[in-house]
Amino acid sequence: MQRIVEQEHECDSIVHMTVDLLHKTFIVPVDRDEILSMISGLDDIMDSIESVAQRMILFEIEAIPPHLLEMARVLHEAMNKVAFAIRNLRGFKRVAEQRLALKEIRKMESEGDRLLRVGLGELFHERAADPLTVMKLKEIYETVENSIDQCEDIANIVEGVILEYS
Repeated sequence: MQRIVEQEHECDSIVHMTVDLLHKTFIVPVDRDEILSMISGLDDIMDSIESVAQRMILFEIEAIPPHLLEMARVLHEAMNKVAFAIRNLRGFKRVAEQRLALKEIRKMESEGDRLLRVGLGELFHERAADPLTVMKLKEIYETVENSIDQCEDIANIVEGVILEYS
């Protein structure tokens, strides 16, 4: 939890630094709104990850359901693909690889949706006698799935930048 909190604070610092630089820089490589949307989206994902970690502790979740673990893996992969796509915007030298990464993010978003449906189905079926646990885990499942959706949102912004500037 401590490491996640540290990373969330680091992310906030990067967002503030980026916004300050946008205000000070006359010419930027891509549209300011696109930069702001990307950085804000990344910050939103980090906020969601911190929220999930806090809820896991607050709700005293002792065992993580397998589908939730799989969703976390999908989110991790999607974040890596987002990072790759953004890192390689400079110079537009790896557009084909970026577009492949963006396509994979879209597949991961669909996989996140599927895992949410299956996970919630199992949760409601297997833990029907424990509605409090169902409510806690449902909230966590939905937050992780929303983070995966946010990766796709950022991928759409990156795709627009690639189309416009490459």
